[in-house]
Amino acid sequence: MEAEILEALGAIVGAIAVWLMVRENTWGWPVGLLNLVAYVVVFGRARLYGAMGLQVVYIALSLYGWYEWKHGASGQPLRVSRAPRRVLAGLLTIGVASAVALATVLARFTDEAVPWIDAPLTAASLVAQALQTRKWIENWVVWMVVNTAYVGLFAARGMWPTAALYLAFLLLAILGLREWRRSMAAAPAPFRPLRVVLTGSECTGKTTLASLLSRTFGASGSVEFSRGYAERRGGLLSADDVEPIARGQIAVEDEATAAGRRLVVHDTDLVSTLVYARHYYGQCPAWIAETAERRLADLYLLCHTDVPWKDDGVRDQPLARETIHAAFVETLRALGAKVVDLEGSLAERQTMAEAAVTALLPAG
Repeated sequence: MEAEILEALGAIVGAIAVWLMVRENTWGWPVGLLNLVAYVVVFGRARLYGAMGLQVVYIALSLYGWYEWKHGASGQPLRVSRAPRRVLAGLLTIGVASAVALATVLARFTDEAVPWIDAPLTAASLVAQALQTRKWIENWVVWMVVNTAYVGLFAARGMWPTAALYLAFLLLAILGLREWRRSMAAAPAPFRPLRVVLTGSECTGKTTLASLLSRTFGASGSVEFSRGYAERRGGLLSADDVEPIARGQIAVEDEATAAGRRLVVHDTDLVSTLVYARHYYGQCPAWIAETAERRLADLYLLCHTDVPWKDDGVRDQPLARETIHAAFVETLRALGAKVVDLEGSLAERQTMAEAAVTALLPAG
């Protein structure tokens, strides 16, 4: 009887938590924590160890989601949006691999009742929860599939309160998708200036051109954060510096955007952080790649290497410029960026750059 009461209470609290999520109410996270604690016990007694372990992971994700919904990536509450394609592909890959690994472990080392059903649903649930922590609308689609399967699983196990709960979850997921679509449609479009980035390998005139374009078009602009950062550290950088540089770069870009002008010219952006991290250290933190894609500029002016190298005490890769340039070409292509190539003398580059920016700006 005690188990049935706990299951029923967990079901009620869980339904309330999902309803709050549908309404984009941040309290859905702490209320959901109560449901998770109850179901650690419920699933353990039912020998559904995948589902039981899932609740523990949910607790950690819920704490993260609670924070993100309140503060977001830049100190502002999150808004409903769509997940980047790269994130969806990555989560799909992780979900499939996790399902196979978990099912194998459960089948070999536990008395799990239905490992090859429980494990895929566990992995898919984690994917949905991860999407929900960032208010990505695709979470509801995944939840609809998962909840449909769970209704059948729990009914077959005779866990009727939990089956009823997941039927309610299914209906709430349908409602959630509808409500979040409305939220996206109704959200006021924030002011967004056009953003132009001077990019490319070292010593190709980016800083000079950025300054010239800012003056010509009356634009606000941002400097290359990594340069000042490297100078303050005597040019000695390591993989541990990649994330501080990325955060600093985001800050200087956001400061320039906050000036409220119709055009912002950046002397490099996170794409450079991504390229150089991979070049020097062989990898880049996933959140930087994700953020670089999400913050993709309207136009990239890619400076070629057909200008003399100048040693200024900070630049250190004169022989690698072509390799790095090729990495910029490939990275920008993979991100789907709009790119205009700048070659020739400074005057020629300036003329090409001004023409590209003029074509970008709305008439009048």
